[in-house]
Amino acid sequence: HLSYQNDPDLCPLAILRAHRLILKHGTSDYSAPILSTTALMFAGKGEFQGAKMYAEHALRLMTRLVESRTIFVNHFCVLHWQIPFQDCRQPLLRAYDIGLRTG
Repeated sequence: HLSYQNDPDLCPLAILRAHRLILKHGTSDYSAPILSTTALMFAGKGEFQGAKMYAEHALRLMTRLVESRTIFVNHFCVLHWQIPFQDCRQPLLRAYDIGLRTG
């Protein structure tokens, strides 16, 4: 997300490079946030079906290290466009709780 804050045009390039690394070396603890950011970019362009697909993949790949962030980004920024917000509420509370416990 830092690349987006400094230069919004740089973020898609950084994400594409991260996807290439995933394809070349396999998944890691940081694959889920990369997919979440991809989902966020799709949602920002109005491509909600693609955003949902990436968000669901991110949720399947998340590890304890990035669990709170992955759940938050996907449910607060992406999935609420495709599923009722009531279905996002419980995961958001879970992400909040995890974030409080893990710092």
